[in-house]
Amino acid sequence: MQTINLKRLIDHTNLQADASKEDITKLAQEAKTFGFNSICIRPKWVKEFSSLYKCCTVTSFPQEVFQIDSINQVKNQIGNFSHEEKSKEFRQAMQDRAFEIDPVINISKLEDLKEEMAVYYDAVIYLATSVFIKPIFSCEILSDDELEFSIAKFSEFARVSQYENIRYCYKNSTGFIKSDNPELLKTTSKELVVKIKKYFDIYDPHEVVSFKIAGGIKSLEDIEVYQGICGDRLTHIGTSSGVKIFS
Repeated sequence: MQTINLKRLIDHTNLQADASKEDITKLAQEAKTFGFNSICIRPKWVKEFSSLYKCCTVTSFPQEVFQIDSINQVKNQIGNFSHEEKSKEFRQAMQDRAFEIDPVINISKLEDLKEEMAVYYDAVIYLATSVFIKPIFSCEILSDDELEFSIAKFSEFARVSQYENIRYCYKNSTGFIKSDNPELLKTTSKELVVKIKKYFDIYDPHEVVSFKIAGGIKSLEDIEVYQGICGDRLTHIGTSSGVKIFS
């Protein structure tokens, strides 16, 4: 695939809690220069920057990096916002003209995924706008059974909840869960992406759902490997290293 096409996959990302207006302005200028898909930013910046460049935003997002030595430390915390809070933030992001939204999923309640996704679906219907919904499943702390279950549940929801103004994408990582124990996390890798693709081929054979791969992507080789695995299902790459990769 030509490099110019790979650039169009990039959600050029700065989700640091202490990012300044100057930082986000620089992010938007870089995205425009390189022709990236979007700038991926926290919701507080969307209203100000949506007229400058296409905005993707992450809702229900942690304020700080989770530095963990046990998976249970974070499983009950990440994405653990009430449905009312999630709906309010999601709707505000759409009203501020985010064209793509990446909500962090409560992975401690994957069995309730249908109800959580309905919060976002209902918001789109109510506001009668269009949006690409790319929920984040924090795959780095999911067991293999949980990974398969998350894909089965999301595939089922996307299949029965198709709507002309909504597109669905499965995102694997916030990039905000870290550990000094390299054996603890299933960080973004060829092996993980192969598993994601395998389960989607089983549960979503008609390819209703596309993929956003994020978390630690630092090179053009990384992107080419994931594109080779996913093919046309890969519609987004989340990275803060886009300029370095394509310079």
